[in-house]
Amino acid sequence: MTDLNQGQERCIPITGGIACGKSTVGSFIKEMGYLVLDADSFAQEALQPKSTGLKSVADIFGETILTADGKLHRKKAADIIFNDMNKKKIFENIVHPIINRLLSEAINRHKEKTYPFWFYEIPLLFEKKLHLEYQRIWVVDCPSHIQVTRITNRDNRELTMIERIIANQIPQDEKKSLASTVIDTNCSKIELKQRIVSAIALEKDYFRKFYAK
Repeated sequence: MTDLNQGQERCIPITGGIACGKSTVGSFIKEMGYLVLDADSFAQEALQPKSTGLKSVADIFGETILTADGKLHRKKAADIIFNDMNKKKIFENIVHPIINRLLSEAINRHKEKTYPFWFYEIPLLFEKKLHLEYQRIWVVDCPSHIQVTRITNRDNRELTMIERIIANQIPQDEKKSLASTVIDTNCSKIELKQRIVSAIALEKDYFRKFYAK
């Protein structure tokens, strides 16, 4: 067992394309008693109403990126950043440092606890070239048509925007080639839980052997 202050050596990122099922996998892992931190949750916290992050975004992109009650208008934000790579970079340069700070704070809150390993849901692991920092990586996957259907049902987006969002991400096949574990979520919840239990067992074995050296 180790504490989180020993670095990222026992952190297992959970990544994959939009709507492939990262949050579902993370939820099942939490139910098993493991620590799961989530970059998307940190991003939402970074852009809470009246936060410095949201103020910076509104200062640069204009008040029209906010809803009437002062929240981030997520559809408008997505329309802006996925149609202009320069604006996407500006947006990320505001939000990502805050996400990193919130991650550090979350790790610090758990510093007295011990874990055999822990998980971090991070959608842009490969896009930001962060995968080089980790020994083990889980890629969550599903067929592309299932991915599109999930986005349509969840976000009510037009197909052209969905295709643009997916095109901004590294292809799933490339991600899977760099993964230590691939979790296919195109199955029943019972089957998915069984797949996660099996993958956890492999991680236990991996870390037991690795740290026995």
